[in-house]
Amino acid sequence: MKRYQKQEYDGVARALRKLDVKIYNSAYNKVLYQRPYVKARYKVYSQKPEVKLKNRGRNLKRQYGITMEQKEQMRIAQNNRCASCGNLFKNWRDVCIDHNHTTGEVRTLLCRKCNAGVGCFDEDINKLQKAINYLEKYQQTECNISVRSVIEND
Repeated sequence: MKRYQKQEYDGVARALRKLDVKIYNSAYNKVLYQRPYVKARYKVYSQKPEVKLKNRGRNLKRQYGITMEQKEQMRIAQNNRCASCGNLFKNWRDVCIDHNHTTGEVRTLLCRKCNAGVGCFDEDINKLQKAINYLEKYQQTECNISVRSVIEND
């Protein structure tokens, strides 16, 4: 490397070091450094459609042990519908993979709402049955209240 090239490189390196942002991480009691130009470059790279697709496939394999092709086969087998409520999936973001949290076994594909509901009830059938009983109880009461209020107002 020629001398002037080295000086130019050192000047750029020094300038970039000055741009470093100090970040204090209290969990480890350390000062971490983050170079903003590297972060900005990765942000641009990660927004490319082919990179997003590759990352999506990698995450599926890591989290659930299935490939994108297997997920697509499951979606086709379910006629592009949620296994719980039967609503159509509008786009790929609506499709959630339902799995058993203790064994990790993949069950079916659910829409976001059904997946969140099953998760909120901790996959417990007794909790779901209590919620059903609760809704049935108050569904009948709401009908009675609305009829009474209409009669009283006339």
